[in-house]
Amino acid sequence: MRYLVGERIETDYRPFGVDITKILVYGSALGDDVTPERVMMNLARPVTGGDIDKTDCDDTGYIIEQLCISEPTTRRQVMDEVAATVDWNYGFEENRTFFFRRPFRADDVPDSQLIVVSSADPALREWDVRVDRRELCNRVVAYVRTKDGHANCYIASEPDGPLGTHYQTKFLDLRDRTANDAQQIVDAYLADHLWPRPTGTLVLTGPVHLADGSTIEALHIRPGMMLQNVDTDFGPQMIEHVTGRLAAREVTLTLGQRSSRFDRMLARQQLQARKRPKGKK
Repeated sequence: MRYLVGERIETDYRPFGVDITKILVYGSALGDDVTPERVMMNLARPVTGGDIDKTDCDDTGYIIEQLCISEPTTRRQVMDEVAATVDWNYGFEENRTFFFRRPFRADDVPDSQLIVVSSADPALREWDVRVDRRELCNRVVAYVRTKDGHANCYIASEPDGPLGTHYQTKFLDLRDRTANDAQQIVDAYLADHLWPRPTGTLVLTGPVHLADGSTIEALHIRPGMMLQNVDTDFGPQMIEHVTGRLAAREVTLTLGQRSSRFDRMLARQQLQARKRPKGKK
Protein backbone atom coordinates (compact mmCIF):
# COMPACT_ATOMS: atom_id res chain seq x y z
CA MET A 1 0.00 0.00 0.00
CA ARG A 2 1.29 3.50 -0.80
CA TYR A 3 0.12 6.95 0.21
CA LEU A 4 0.16 10.23 -1.75
CA VAL A 5 -0.32 13.66 -0.20
CA GLY A 6 -1.79 16.26 -2.56
CA GLU A 7 -0.99 19.71 -1.18
CA ARG A 8 0.94 21.14 1.76
CA ILE A 9 0.16 24.69 2.90
CA GLU A 10 2.08 26.72 5.51
CA THR A 11 -0.26 28.18 8.15
CA ASP A 12 -0.04 29.87 11.53
CA TYR A 13 -3.00 28.37 13.33
CA ARG A 14 -2.28 24.68 13.04
CA PRO A 15 -0.40 22.99 15.92
CA PHE A 16 2.68 22.54 13.76
CA GLY A 17 2.13 25.38 11.31
CA VAL A 18 1.21 23.00 8.47
CA ASP A 19 -2.18 22.34 6.90
CA ILE A 20 -2.28 19.26 4.66
CA THR A 21 -5.20 19.15 2.21
CA LYS A 22 -6.41 16.93 -0.62
CA ILE A 23 -4.95 13.78 0.90
CA LEU A 24 -5.24 10.78 -1.41
CA VAL A 25 -4.69 7.23 -0.22
CA TYR A 26 -3.92 4.47 -2.67
CA GLY A 27 -4.10 0.84 -1.64
CA SER A 28 -4.60 -2.55 -3.19
CA ALA A 29 -7.76 -4.50 -2.39
CA LEU A 30 -7.17 -7.35 0.03
CA GLY A 31 -7.34 -10.68 -1.78
CA ASP A 32 -7.10 -14.35 -0.96
CA ASP A 33 -3.32 -14.07 -0.53
CA VAL A 34 -3.65 -11.83 2.56
CA THR A 35 -3.46 -14.34 5.38
CA PRO A 36 -2.55 -14.03 9.08
CA GLU A 37 0.78 -15.79 8.48
CA ARG A 38 1.71 -13.46 5.59
CA VAL A 39 0.93 -10.37 7.67
CA MET A 40 2.96 -11.74 10.60
CA MET A 41 5.98 -12.49 8.38
CA ASN A 42 5.90 -8.96 6.95
CA LEU A 43 5.75 -7.45 10.44
CA ALA A 44 8.80 -9.51 11.46
CA ARG A 45 10.93 -8.34 8.50
CA PRO A 46 13.02 -5.83 10.53
CA VAL A 47 14.51 -8.83 12.36
CA THR A 48 14.44 -11.54 9.69
CA GLY A 49 15.33 -9.24 6.79
CA GLY A 50 12.78 -11.13 4.69
CA ASP A 51 14.96 -14.26 4.81
CA ILE A 52 12.58 -17.20 4.32
CA ASP A 53 15.04 -19.45 6.16
CA LYS A 54 14.47 -17.35 9.28
CA THR A 55 10.68 -17.74 9.30
CA ASP A 56 8.69 -20.69 10.54
CA CYS A 57 5.04 -19.85 9.91
CA ASP A 58 2.39 -22.53 9.55
CA ASP A 59 -0.70 -22.27 7.32
CA THR A 60 -3.63 -20.99 9.38
CA GLY A 61 -6.22 -21.71 6.69
CA TYR A 62 -7.71 -18.22 7.14
CA ILE A 63 -7.97 -15.12 4.97
CA ILE A 64 -8.08 -11.56 6.34
CA GLU A 65 -10.52 -9.35 4.44
CA GLN A 66 -10.20 -6.19 6.52
CA LEU A 67 -7.23 -4.88 8.49
CA CYS A 68 -7.57 -1.18 9.29
CA ILE A 69 -5.35 0.57 11.83
CA SER A 70 -6.95 3.94 12.56
CA GLU A 71 -4.66 5.05 15.40
CA PRO A 72 -0.87 5.14 15.88
CA THR A 73 0.26 1.69 16.92
CA THR A 74 3.30 -0.59 17.10
CA ARG A 75 4.23 -3.74 15.24
CA ARG A 76 3.69 -5.71 18.43
CA GLN A 77 0.13 -4.41 18.80
CA VAL A 78 -0.72 -5.32 15.20
CA MET A 79 0.82 -8.77 15.72
CA ASP A 80 -1.34 -9.29 18.79
CA GLU A 81 -4.44 -8.25 16.86
CA VAL A 82 -3.72 -10.58 13.94
CA ALA A 83 -2.63 -13.51 16.10
CA ALA A 84 -5.88 -13.21 18.09
CA THR A 85 -7.88 -14.35 15.05
CA VAL A 86 -6.46 -17.87 15.44
CA ASP A 87 -4.97 -17.59 18.95
CA TRP A 88 -1.56 -18.85 17.82
CA ASN A 89 1.85 -18.31 19.38
CA TYR A 90 4.49 -16.09 17.82
CA GLY A 91 8.01 -15.04 18.73
CA PHE A 92 11.68 -15.57 17.97
CA GLU A 93 13.82 -18.62 18.59
CA GLU A 94 17.38 -18.26 19.89
CA ASN A 95 18.71 -18.24 16.30
CA ARG A 96 16.50 -15.20 15.47
CA THR A 97 14.04 -17.37 13.53
CA PHE A 98 10.51 -15.97 13.69
CA PHE A 99 7.77 -18.51 14.39
CA PHE A 100 3.99 -18.32 14.15
CA ARG A 101 2.31 -21.63 14.93
CA ARG A 102 -0.58 -23.37 16.58
CA PRO A 103 -0.23 -23.74 20.35
CA PHE A 104 0.59 -27.17 21.69
CA ARG A 105 -2.22 -29.26 23.14
CA ALA A 106 -2.01 -31.66 26.04
CA ASP A 107 -2.05 -34.64 23.66
CA ASP A 108 0.60 -33.40 21.22
CA VAL A 109 3.06 -31.28 23.22
CA PRO A 110 6.66 -32.49 22.61
CA ASP A 111 8.45 -33.76 25.70
CA SER A 112 11.10 -31.08 25.12
CA GLN A 113 8.40 -28.40 25.56
CA LEU A 114 6.71 -29.89 28.66
CA ILE A 115 7.92 -28.82 32.11
CA VAL A 116 7.17 -31.28 34.91
CA VAL A 117 6.98 -30.18 38.55
CA SER A 118 5.69 -31.57 41.84
CA SER A 119 5.16 -30.34 45.39
CA ALA A 120 8.48 -31.96 46.35
CA ASP A 121 10.39 -30.19 43.56
CA PRO A 122 12.86 -27.66 45.05
CA ALA A 123 12.49 -25.57 41.88
CA LEU A 124 8.81 -24.93 42.68
CA ARG A 125 8.79 -21.96 45.07
CA GLU A 126 5.11 -20.98 44.88
CA TRP A 127 1.95 -22.58 43.45
CA ASP A 128 -1.21 -20.49 43.20
CA VAL A 129 -3.18 -22.26 40.48
CA ARG A 130 -6.82 -23.12 41.01
CA VAL A 131 -9.85 -24.24 39.04
CA ASP A 132 -11.83 -21.10 38.27
CA ARG A 133 -15.60 -21.58 38.48
CA ARG A 134 -16.63 -17.94 38.88
CA GLU A 135 -17.64 -17.34 35.24
CA LEU A 136 -19.43 -20.65 34.67
CA CYS A 137 -22.82 -20.61 32.98
CA ASN A 138 -24.95 -23.15 31.13
CA ARG A 139 -27.46 -20.77 29.53
CA VAL A 140 -26.83 -17.65 27.43
CA VAL A 141 -29.51 -15.16 26.44
CA ALA A 142 -28.61 -12.49 23.87
CA TYR A 143 -30.75 -9.51 22.89
CA VAL A 144 -30.49 -8.42 19.25
CA ARG A 145 -32.26 -5.97 16.96
CA THR A 146 -33.60 -7.16 13.60
CA LYS A 147 -33.35 -5.22 10.32
CA ASP A 148 -36.85 -3.83 10.76
CA GLY A 149 -35.94 -2.48 14.21
CA HIS A 150 -37.74 -5.07 16.30
CA ALA A 151 -36.15 -6.66 19.35
CA ASN A 152 -35.36 -10.35 19.36
CA CYS A 153 -33.34 -12.73 21.47
CA TYR A 154 -31.28 -15.89 21.04
CA ILE A 155 -31.03 -18.50 23.75
CA ALA A 156 -28.55 -21.35 24.04
CA SER A 157 -28.40 -23.82 26.93
CA GLU A 158 -26.53 -27.01 27.76
CA PRO A 159 -27.42 -29.31 30.71
CA ASP A 160 -24.48 -31.68 30.08
CA GLY A 161 -21.97 -29.82 32.23
CA PRO A 162 -20.95 -29.43 35.86
CA LEU A 163 -23.98 -27.20 36.56
CA GLY A 164 -26.43 -29.80 35.22
CA THR A 165 -30.03 -28.60 34.96
CA HIS A 166 -29.47 -25.90 37.58
CA TYR A 167 -29.29 -23.09 35.05
CA GLN A 168 -26.89 -20.22 35.54
CA THR A 169 -27.77 -17.59 32.92
CA LYS A 170 -25.54 -14.99 31.25
CA PHE A 171 -27.25 -12.07 29.47
CA LEU A 172 -25.56 -10.39 26.49
CA ASP A 173 -26.51 -7.12 24.78
CA LEU A 174 -25.82 -7.68 21.07
CA ARG A 175 -28.14 -5.07 19.57
CA ASP A 176 -25.25 -3.70 17.49
CA ARG A 177 -24.59 -7.11 15.88
CA THR A 178 -26.21 -8.88 12.96
CA ALA A 179 -28.44 -11.87 13.66
CA ASN A 180 -25.84 -14.28 12.26
CA ASP A 181 -23.04 -12.76 14.35
CA ALA A 182 -25.24 -12.85 17.45
CA GLN A 183 -25.92 -16.57 17.11
CA GLN A 184 -22.21 -17.29 16.69
CA ILE A 185 -21.37 -15.20 19.76
CA VAL A 186 -24.00 -16.97 21.88
CA ASP A 187 -22.75 -20.44 20.88
CA ALA A 188 -19.10 -19.50 21.41
CA TYR A 189 -19.73 -17.89 24.79
CA LEU A 190 -21.63 -20.93 26.06
CA ALA A 191 -18.94 -23.36 24.85
CA ASP A 192 -16.21 -21.33 26.53
CA HIS A 193 -17.95 -20.89 29.88
CA LEU A 194 -19.57 -24.30 30.32
CA TRP A 195 -16.58 -26.02 31.96
CA PRO A 196 -14.11 -24.66 34.55
CA ARG A 197 -10.40 -24.39 33.77
CA PRO A 198 -7.26 -24.01 35.85
CA THR A 199 -5.84 -20.50 36.13
CA GLY A 200 -3.22 -18.76 38.26
CA THR A 201 0.53 -18.28 38.73
CA LEU A 202 3.55 -20.18 40.01
CA VAL A 203 7.18 -19.34 40.74
CA LEU A 204 10.14 -21.46 39.57
CA THR A 205 13.84 -21.00 40.22
CA GLY A 206 17.06 -22.67 39.14
CA PRO A 207 17.03 -25.73 36.85
CA VAL A 208 13.65 -27.29 36.01
CA HIS A 209 12.90 -30.73 34.58
CA LEU A 210 11.46 -31.45 31.15
CA ALA A 211 9.43 -34.52 30.23
CA ASP A 212 12.25 -35.81 28.01
CA GLY A 213 14.53 -36.15 31.07
CA SER A 214 16.64 -33.07 30.44
CA THR A 215 16.78 -29.84 32.45
CA ILE A 216 16.80 -26.15 31.54
CA GLU A 217 17.23 -23.00 33.55
CA ALA A 218 13.95 -21.46 34.65
CA LEU A 219 15.03 -18.23 32.96
CA HIS A 220 14.94 -20.05 29.60
CA ILE A 221 11.24 -20.88 29.85
CA ARG A 222 9.21 -19.20 27.09
CA PRO A 223 5.48 -18.54 26.61
CA GLY A 224 3.94 -21.32 24.56
CA MET A 225 5.61 -24.13 26.47
CA MET A 226 3.43 -26.28 28.72
CA LEU A 227 3.67 -27.26 32.37
CA GLN A 228 2.26 -30.14 34.39
CA ASN A 229 2.15 -30.54 38.15
CA VAL A 230 1.95 -34.29 38.77
CA ASP A 231 0.32 -33.67 42.16
CA THR A 232 -2.80 -32.07 40.65
CA ASP A 233 -5.83 -33.54 38.89
CA PHE A 234 -5.55 -31.48 35.71
CA GLY A 235 -3.18 -32.15 32.84
CA PRO A 236 -0.61 -29.99 31.04
CA GLN A 237 -1.39 -26.27 30.99
CA MET A 238 -0.23 -23.61 28.56
CA ILE A 239 2.30 -21.07 29.85
CA GLU A 240 0.88 -17.71 28.79
CA HIS A 241 3.25 -15.16 30.35
CA VAL A 242 6.76 -15.30 31.81
CA THR A 243 8.21 -12.66 34.14
CA GLY A 244 11.83 -13.12 35.23
CA ARG A 245 14.15 -11.87 37.96
CA LEU A 246 17.70 -12.33 36.71
CA ALA A 247 19.43 -11.79 40.04
CA ALA A 248 17.34 -14.49 41.74
CA ARG A 249 17.30 -16.79 38.67
CA GLU A 250 13.55 -16.86 39.23
CA VAL A 251 10.51 -16.69 36.94
CA THR A 252 6.81 -16.21 37.54
CA LEU A 253 4.60 -18.14 35.11
CA THR A 254 0.96 -17.40 34.32
CA LEU A 255 -1.30 -20.28 33.33
CA GLY A 256 -4.84 -20.49 32.04
CA GLN A 257 -5.24 -16.93 30.72
CA ARG A 258 -5.25 -17.84 27.04
CA SER A 259 -7.91 -16.16 24.93
CA SER A 260 -11.04 -18.25 24.55
CA ARG A 261 -13.08 -19.47 21.60
CA PHE A 262 -15.35 -16.52 22.31
CA ASP A 263 -12.42 -14.06 22.04
CA ARG A 264 -11.11 -15.69 18.86
CA MET A 265 -14.50 -15.46 17.19
CA LEU A 266 -14.81 -11.75 18.05
CA ALA A 267 -11.31 -11.12 16.66
CA ARG A 268 -12.20 -12.87 13.41
CA GLN A 269 -15.35 -10.82 13.05
CA GLN A 270 -13.36 -7.61 13.60
CA LEU A 271 -10.85 -8.42 10.85
CA GLN A 272 -13.48 -10.21 8.74
CA ALA A 273 -11.31 -13.31 8.74
CA ARG A 274 -12.78 -16.33 7.02
CA LYS A 275 -11.74 -19.83 6.14
CA ARG A 276 -9.78 -20.11 2.89
CA PRO A 277 -11.76 -21.95 0.19
CA LYS A 278 -10.61 -25.51 -0.33
CA GLY A 279 -7.96 -25.91 -3.00
CA LYS A 280 -6.54 -22.39 -2.55
CA LYS A 281 -3.11 -21.76 -1.01
